[in-house]
Order: sequence, then C-alpha cells, then structure tokens
Amino acid sequence: MKPLDFAVLSGLGLSLLFNVFAFAYLRRMEPVAAAVAETRSEAAVEPAARHEIETIRRALAEETALNEELSRPRKEVPAAPPPGKPSEDKFFDRAIEPFRKALRSFLSAPEGKPWDGAGELMQMWSYVLAKPSEDPSRYAEVVQSVYEAALEAGEMPLTEAQAEQFGRLGETLAEALRGTSKSSAYERQLGELDAQKAYLRGMLDLLSPAQREKLAANNRLVTLENNLWTQRTGFASGPERARHIAANWTRLLNLDPSQATAGWMTLAAQRFADLANRITSEYKDRYGMDPQPRGVASQNAATRDPYQAVHSLDYRAAILRAQMEALESLSGGLTPEQRERLNTQALQSYYFQYLPAQ
Repeated sequence: MKPLDFAVLSGLGLSLLFNVFAFAYLRRMEPVAAAVAETRSEAAVEPAARHEIETIRRALAEETALNEELSRPRKEVPAAPPPGKPSEDKFFDRAIEPFRKALRSFLSAPEGKPWDGAGELMQMWSYVLAKPSEDPSRYAEVVQSVYEAALEAGEMPLTEAQAEQFGRLGETLAEALRGTSKSSAYERQLGELDAQKAYLRGMLDLLSPAQREKLAANNRLVTLENNLWTQRTGFASGPERARHIAANWTRLLNLDPSQATAGWMTLAAQRFADLANRITSEYKDRYGMDPQPRGVASQNAATRDPYQAVHSLDYRAAILRAQMEALESLSGGLTPEQRERLNTQALQSYYFQYLPAQ
C-alpha cells in the first residue's frame, strides 16, 4: 500500500485530512510570498501576503484543535439510551442550557480568540450526536440549537414566523429518525441520511438569502458541521482502494481467509469502487468540486454554497446504496452468521476522490 493511496478516517477525523491539504498549500505559498517580498516593496506586497497566510493558519489551527477536542473520549458522559427509549438520567436536562451558552460563545468569538464552555460543548456532542436514532428528540434539539446559535452570532436571528416553522422541522426530523430505530443497520444508516438531508434542506429553504450567506460564512459553524454531518465517514483515494474496501468488508463480515481472497470478493469490491468513482465524477461535474461536507475553515467563505452540506449528504446516501448493492452480490458465498452480520453491522461510509480513466 502506498502511504497516501488510501485513508480511512473516522467521521470526526475527516476535517483533519482537509487540514493536511491546506497546510501543504500554505507551505507552498510561504516561499512564494518571501521571494516576492525580496523583489518588490515590502509595504506594497509583504503585509497582504503575510495577512492571508496568517489568517488561514489561524483558522486551520483552530479547526484542528476543535476536532481533536471533539474526538477525545469523555469519562463522565453517560451511555446513550436503548433505541426508542428516553434516557432515565438527568444529564441532558442539566447540560442543554450550558451547551447552548457554549455554542453562542464559540460561534460569536472572533477567530483565533478564546471562548467559554469547551467542556460543556464537547460533553453534549459526545452524548447525543454520535447515533441519531438512539435519542431522536434530543438529537433534533441539539441540531436545532447549533443553527439557532449560528444565526444569533451572525446577528440575523430567526423571525417569529421562522421560529415556528423551525420548531416543526425539528419535530419532523425527530419523527423521521424514530422511524429508523427498528430497521436493519443499513436501512437505519440510509434513513438517518435521508432525514438529515430533508431537515437541512428544509431549514435552509426557510431562511432568507442573507441568513444563508451568514451561515456559509461562519468558519466556526463550518467546523461543527464537518463533524455533525460526517459520522462514520472515511475518505478513499488512490488506485488500491478496491483492495482496502475488500479488507474492510472482511473485518465487517468476519470472512475466513479463503473467502477474503476469493475472486467474487475482489470483483464485488472493484464493482463498488468503479460505481463510486462514477457517482463522484457526476458530483464533481455538477458542483465543480470533490465531494466533501460544508468545507474547511480555510476555504473562501464567499465561494461556499450554502447547500453544500445537503449535496454532501445526498452523495453519501448514493455511495451507501452502491456499497450495499455490491455487498448483496456476495450473499451466495456467505454463511448464515455472516449474512446476519451484514444485516446488523453499520457500514463504513465514504467520500471518494475521483480517479480519471487511465
């Protein structure tokens, strides 16, 4: 395996990959800025170049720090309740208001400046957001809180009429997630993506163009969204990705060595990789970029599509369907226990990098 051919990252680590690319871009920019500064007047060129570099550097450092904090295990976070049952402890009721206060502090603070309530924000994030179907009402309430706080931070809060419709959207999201709790693992994953996509599109449609632009321009909201909408998502690149997909399926289904190296396994993994590449190509042709969540903090806010996260969820659902189609072609070679695992184990979700035909 070539070092950078394939990376499977957890959902909370996906933004860090974007940081690596952006950091490499910075490393290329700095020598250029220095060379220009030597040949032209320092007053005319160097301040602007340094300001751009430092602005992006601060945004990347902040996003990296937050992602590391979000992914850190929390010792005092209670276990999530069984599917369809409310939690019996009082953690959520105690924590929701401090969480909202922390959100407002985080989303309102100038970039690079300290903010209050990191612990409260991270605890709630760990408790509710990892598995939406396990506590749909509370999940919806937390999601709603994120966007309410972001609009308040942009000094464009919801109007009274918008707030009423916004509340109904949250109820619809919770109800849709509740309907997935007794489904198979695959159906639950697909149902969660469809519910999240419908909520997010409905929420954005509800807002004014100016409010949508405010959300798209908030770098700190981008950081939260990259974690909010990318649970269990990895990144696949390089020509060897079919082999690594097969390795992931081997672990998922607990295949024995003869099954893992069988021709039908190799063909199914390649079929999924090829179909995913076509879906990725169509996405790139339509939206002018590789699939990704809302963006990264270093991306120019003026170029962000407010609906980019909606497109990203739609892409993830298409990739998930393609993966299950390929996996179902294996069922004839699986034992009853392995077919049961296919029904009960969550699938790895992917973003793919498009590979042009050789």
